[in-house]
Amino acid sequence: KKDITAIQKKLGINSNMLKQIKHKPDGKTLADSYKLLLYLVRDLILIQKNLNIDGNLILVVKYNNMANQNNRNSSNLSLSKLFNLLLYLKEDINIIQEELDIVGYTNEKIAEEADKNARVYL
Repeated sequence: KKDITAIQKKLGINSNMLKQIKHKPDGKTLADSYKLLLYLVRDLILIQKNLNIDGNLILVVKYNNMANQNNRNSSNLSLSKLFNLLLYLKEDINIIQEELDIVGYTNEKIAEEADKNARVYL
């Protein structure tokens, strides 16, 4: 979420649109986590359209399926499906970050840790 927020800020996209959603799931169940992930995908799709970047088709299809179904059947969800969607999302975020020359939140933390380890080693 922090990576997407940074991208929205750089592009001047108002992230307050998320607050207009009538109810955001809290992530306590697998179905809630899936819905939260798809809200991030929605934000990502808007950013990709703004930048004319083609994203991962699987994410677009999953988001469109969720948008067309009010009550998502959570019986076919699994941790592996959720994890795969998360990987696709991260891949698309990295592409946008490269396009905008943004150091991602996750990448920044890894770089800081590597620098710290290098200083200790030297």
